[in-house]
Amino acid sequence: MNDKTAETLIDEAQQLVIDERKAIADKLAALDRFAKGVTKISTETHPSPTGSAVAGNFLNSSPMSVSNDDRIRRVRSLFAETVQPHSIADIGRSEPLLVTIQEEFNEEIALALSPSTNHQFTPQLQRAICSATERCKSDLRVMDKGLAIEEDDLEYVAELRKSLPDKLSAAPDASEIHSTTLVNQYEKIEHCKRQCEQLTIDRQSTVHATINHSPEGNLSHSFLLDYIYQSLDVDYPVLSATIQLINHCETHQQTICERLIDN
Repeated sequence: MNDKTAETLIDEAQQLVIDERKAIADKLAALDRFAKGVTKISTETHPSPTGSAVAGNFLNSSPMSVSNDDRIRRVRSLFAETVQPHSIADIGRSEPLLVTIQEEFNEEIALALSPSTNHQFTPQLQRAICSATERCKSDLRVMDKGLAIEEDDLEYVAELRKSLPDKLSAAPDASEIHSTTLVNQYEKIEHCKRQCEQLTIDRQSTVHATINHSPEGNLSHSFLLDYIYQSLDVDYPVLSATIQLINHCETHQQTICERLIDN
């Protein structure tokens, strides 16, 4: 194909998907390191000034009498070293550590880890942090599953695009080619066009589908497309490129029909 628009569009979309899947893999690894580090921190109860520890919700754990539990500080430091760099990479700017913790986990955990609240690192808090980390990982896996679908469709339309130069090469003059050759060329192009048309139908289903990974993890594919392709000039690069290919097929089929008539 001489027209590079579809090729450029698909290449740019593929690179965005590749980069995002790598970012997800890196963040999953960071969350794993964070979770492992959290589980290694002792949860032995530090008694309150009255000599007893308060049980129940981790936000109701007994406060330290003088300074914040050093284990809480270690959790914050561990998060800052492992997870936060990947979190702020998405927004392209820095933000306070506790804001990132709240966005990745929840407000309750951010409050429990705040240096101004003097909470202890209890078993309840440890479990809550590990559970929140697993939810983050589940969400990322759902996103990666959707990106894998997108990667497959992009690769498919790229292969269709690559098959078109031979099928859509300029036909020789009618005096130099038999009608059978023209008909064969037309049928090859028709086959490619039907594949493109089927892809547009399949993409409609994909775009409106919900990606499921677990009962807690669901993601609209259209939401994923809005996020991953926000830097492109089009919202649906696969559909846009496929429609271009269909138009090319029809244009060249028309040329072949005219030559058959002249022949």
